[in-house]
Amino acid sequence: MEIKRPNYSMNEWRNKIEKTLWIIVLLIFFVEIVVFFISKPFNELDGKKIINYLLEFVLVPSFLNILCLVTNKKIQKSLKHSTKTKNYSIVIAALVISFVVAFTHYVTSITLSSFVVPVFMTTLYADKRITRNISLVAIVLVLAVIIHSTRKLGWYYFFINIFAAYIFLIASCYLTNVFIDYIRVNKEYICESYAKQLELFEKTRTDSLTNLYNQQTFMQKIQSSIEDMNMNKKLLCVVILDVDNFKAVNDTYGHLSGNQVLVKLSELLLNLKGNENNDDIFLSRYGGEEFCLIIKDKTIEEVYEIIESVRIGFSNIRYSFQQNSSITFSAGITEYREGQSAEDIFNNADKALYQAKNSGKNKTLVL
Repeated sequence: MEIKRPNYSMNEWRNKIEKTLWIIVLLIFFVEIVVFFISKPFNELDGKKIINYLLEFVLVPSFLNILCLVTNKKIQKSLKHSTKTKNYSIVIAALVISFVVAFTHYVTSITLSSFVVPVFMTTLYADKRITRNISLVAIVLVLAVIIHSTRKLGWYYFFINIFAAYIFLIASCYLTNVFIDYIRVNKEYICESYAKQLELFEKTRTDSLTNLYNQQTFMQKIQSSIEDMNMNKKLLCVVILDVDNFKAVNDTYGHLSGNQVLVKLSELLLNLKGNENNDDIFLSRYGGEEFCLIIKDKTIEEVYEIIESVRIGFSNIRYSFQQNSSITFSAGITEYREGQSAEDIFNNADKALYQAKNSGKNKTLVL
């Protein structure tokens, strides 16, 4: 079972928005061409007028739109630009396209409403600062378009256009902020759910008493370790430890006392790792009083010395319930040989442990 981490990377979504903007620019170009052919008979366009019309209403706007998208593309692909810059870049590209369309086709006042698109786009980033900044830039650009259209059409439409355009912009800004709040709440919920899933998943893989990995996780790890060793040609040893006469400890002093012994041993084993990120030593409680270790990148002689130091340290521990004698463990070690299965290497370590038990206990044997 794999718990997937929530993906909040914007790369995929910026790419999708970029493709959408290219489609929008192509559609705008297509509409401008269609409008040209429709309006040609009514405006009596011919000769130089046709060239001027195409330049002013088709070619120059399309060139500016394409230049804007190409510039954004370079920013998105660049490794030196931050995520914040890339987030702004794609929204500003949409803002520029809206400005070019509204400025060019000022006769059609409805084009002013296109400025709400970049504002709504900022919802994706769930960042109210980006929404605010883009909204402020949009307000300035809308004013520039309205002043331009007023110079061409007269002041009659100035207040109507600016009132309508700003109402749309302010409404879109407030609505976007509501969406952002909604996204943030859901994002927090997803993060909390992910953390809880990880916690529950980790509990299914570990032993509750010692916090070491359990038997199932050990068997999965030994299989993956063998595959890794076959690929990288590294050393791999498996160790099985078993507390000597542990049943007598439980029967004589009770299971709580027995648990103290298991916890002490697990603490000694955890000290071998040094830190949690040390992947060269894998620790598990296989079951009952039995512990299994997977140790990478060390010779079998080095592993023997490591286990012996743990064995001696463990035998020197004294417990409140038994201060006059020591509790010991026996251990079996084996080294992975090419072609062995997980079952083979485990059985070899188990055989070494069995021999240690039958030859007097409190010792480490290698097979």
